[in-house]
Amino acid sequence: MIVEKKEVPGCRGTRVQELFAGRDVQVLLVEVDPAGEIPIHVHDCAATMVIVEGEARALGTHERVVGKGDVVVKAPREPHGFSGIGKRFSFVSVSDGRGIMHNDDWDLEYTGAAGEKAEPEVHTRQRQSTNG
Repeated sequence: MIVEKKEVPGCRGTRVQELFAGRDVQVLLVEVDPAGEIPIHVHDCAATMVIVEGEARALGTHERVVGKGDVVVKAPREPHGFSGIGKRFSFVSVSDGRGIMHNDDWDLEYTGAAGEKAEPEVHTRQRQSTNG
């Protein structure tokens, strides 16, 4: 099976490939072009991101430059994003629950710097409880 890359709505020059999806975990490969951007956003799942290529500024509560080998861990609904990408930037994202994307259904809510909703809000999905 060949997994297609999908453009991420609301992100400039950003594509994802789903590497694995199980009942309680999803693994994505995220690639961002030079000068691309992942604006500050939240989603309902926790996510751990392992940087595999390039450098970018991690946005959110603890902003800093991250590069190959760095790990960024975010709790559910914790604002985060990436900017300042010079060369191509990529990371593996491991998220809990149903994950960030399922077909064309995305759990993404873009926010302003202080966590205020930014326009437009795109493709926010309602989560289903995985308990019981």
